[in-house]
Amino acid sequence: MLTELDHIVLVCGDIDAATYNYSKLIGRSPDWTSKNEEDGTSISLFKIGGTALELLAPSGKGVVGDKLRQMVSRDGEGLTSLAFACKDIEKTRKQFVRRGINPSEIGVGASLDDKTGKRRSWRRMRLDTDLTFGVRQFVLELDEGSEITSQASHDDCVSQLDHVVINSPAPERAASLYGAKLGGELRLDLVREDLASRFQFYRIGRASIEIVSRLGEEDKTADDALWGVSWRVKNIEGAHQRLKDNGFQLTDIRPGRKKDSKVFTVLDRTCNTPTLFIERT
Repeated sequence: MLTELDHIVLVCGDIDAATYNYSKLIGRSPDWTSKNEEDGTSISLFKIGGTALELLAPSGKGVVGDKLRQMVSRDGEGLTSLAFACKDIEKTRKQFVRRGINPSEIGVGASLDDKTGKRRSWRRMRLDTDLTFGVRQFVLELDEGSEITSQASHDDCVSQLDHVVINSPAPERAASLYGAKLGGELRLDLVREDLASRFQFYRIGRASIEIVSRLGEEDKTADDALWGVSWRVKNIEGAHQRLKDNGFQLTDIRPGRKKDSKVFTVLDRTCNTPTLFIERT
């Protein structure tokens, strides 16, 4: 079954601008950059702990690039997809068929790094977006030698993805998908009357998926929506100062919702993605 949240995909309009801003945000350069002339796209990938952030943008002419331009023009920049990792994609596909997620046939993919010329490849399948309620989801199995190792960084830089946030108008439907069907481990299911919200956390590998649902607004006909991310740092005061020195607009540091945590919010230069920094002490 699923072993990690391999990466999250953030679609942006300008790969150079997004790469510059996220390099400053995360605290280092990307681990992999690639331009695909055939489909008209460019990516910058930051490997962060057990997962990765993939910036994806149109670049040149190509069918996929044209679709991305239309997407950005229509919906703006932002998170678009979750990609999970597994060790045996054939077995995982059979399990998902039995669980009614309707995965696609298994295909292949590959990428060349612009700087080193190294190649990485994988097999992947896509889950039926109607059955994942509007959130694009993929499952992949990396070929041998295709894993990227996270770079060492200072304690004021991003060390891992803490969680990704999904807004869902149907919390029980989301629980069935991320718990029973995808196999996520339920870590927290909390109703906060003061915030008029229900919060569910599902653990897959080293990252969590937070499902947020507004109380009294359940709608089983409406889609879920990828919304934002929370990045973990070891030294939140240092991270706050580093980002401030790099010209980001930030909130003050404040206590987090979880015990012994501190957080602050990044207010700009995130490609329309609500972004929280968190230190857990």
